[in-house]
Amino acid sequence: MRDFFRYLNLYTKKFTRYLKRFLPDRLFWRAVLILIGAVCIVQATVIAVFFEKHISEQIIIQSANISGEISAIRLLIEKHHFPEADLQKVTENFRSDYHFNRDVNQAAQSRSCEKNFVTRKSEKIFQHRLNRKLLICHQIDSDDYRLYLPLTQGELVVDIQKSALLGPKWHFLLVWTGAVSVLAVLIGIIFIKNQMRPVRKLALAAEAFGKGDYQYPYSPSGAAEIRAAGEAFIKMRDRVTAHIRQRTMLLAGVSHDLRTLLTRFSFGLSLHPLSEEDVKELKSDVRTMNGILNEYLKFAESAQTQGDVTTEIQPSAYLSKIIEDFDDKNFQVSLEIGKKLQSVAALSLEKQAFERCLINILDNARKFSQQAFVSADLEDHFLRVTVEDNGPGVNPAYYEDIFKPFFKAEQSPALNKNGTGLGLAVCKDLANATGGDIIPSKSERLQGLKITLKWALSSKSNF
Repeated sequence: MRDFFRYLNLYTKKFTRYLKRFLPDRLFWRAVLILIGAVCIVQATVIAVFFEKHISEQIIIQSANISGEISAIRLLIEKHHFPEADLQKVTENFRSDYHFNRDVNQAAQSRSCEKNFVTRKSEKIFQHRLNRKLLICHQIDSDDYRLYLPLTQGELVVDIQKSALLGPKWHFLLVWTGAVSVLAVLIGIIFIKNQMRPVRKLALAAEAFGKGDYQYPYSPSGAAEIRAAGEAFIKMRDRVTAHIRQRTMLLAGVSHDLRTLLTRFSFGLSLHPLSEEDVKELKSDVRTMNGILNEYLKFAESAQTQGDVTTEIQPSAYLSKIIEDFDDKNFQVSLEIGKKLQSVAALSLEKQAFERCLINILDNARKFSQQAFVSADLEDHFLRVTVEDNGPGVNPAYYEDIFKPFFKAEQSPALNKNGTGLGLAVCKDLANATGGDIIPSKSERLQGLKITLKWALSSKSNF
């Protein structure tokens, strides 16, 4: 028994995974699919139970009426020998068309008969009413019915219209149930859409918060569960924002206090009677410490840079200017702009954050190499900038770690030089804040490190 339930659970999971491939991704359409499925089940139940009963009752009533007409015609033909030529005159006010065949065998040979629920049900009723064996067939070409009644000297053929046998309003039950079902689905879709709106608002607020927009307007609404989730999100956002603000203030305060001490120290060195070489080394240490403090402060302020106002730029000229500032005799940089980007006159992006990110990447390449190659192009809704250098590169095992704040590794030659290890960490934060990413890999062109920056563009960009 345990094996049975284990295999049942296994195949149930496989079927569920297979079924998920055909389900829509959005919650709204999944709810609509559930609603339509429930309405279809109800509709099928109504058709299977009530519609068949409704049709049966109509067949019984209409067959009884038509049986009276057929009995009268049969009596005229068999008892009173009514002339065949006058048959049409007598039956012209009847609801069915009547014909008389004397050659029954020839007519039976050319006859094609199709049976269905209506013919089987009405045939029993006609046989009971007329007390004689007969045949009813469905006419495919006209969608009507034909009754063959044997007489003493031939066969009476009756063409019965579908509306005469099923009633003139036999399809009204289908129409009404279908109309009510469609109306119920439409009302349900409107209701589901209203219920999904608070969920969508919460998702947009969470997405904006993840991109650094801490002031995104959001107020909980909707069902009690959604409001509870919204209130929990607001509390979490406030706690995270307070933590970021405290971190920024702490590092800024530490930087300010240490810079004051370093200024005093630098001033004291200028007055102290030391050799020129000793003073030069000490001043170099002071400049290094000032640089480290500045990097700490920039990292702390990276959270404030997120959510920067978008600015329209001319991509080719803008990138060329940044590259020119880095290109010198000790560090040669070349730029290649793709065809898609060349065809675009302007792009909208967070200019300050993007420039800071790209400068950090180029500055990192300049520390560890003498040559770099930069390529830029458009990729979907992203500006893709690739920076390759001819430096020693980074061990692939440290690709994820190099974006961690203050990370250094002795096994990675590119991380051994002086620095705080904050430059790429800031780039990672800024890129992720826009919905983009920064990806390290090995350069095939220059055999050093390759950094691919994917920067999400604003919806205002036209391309």
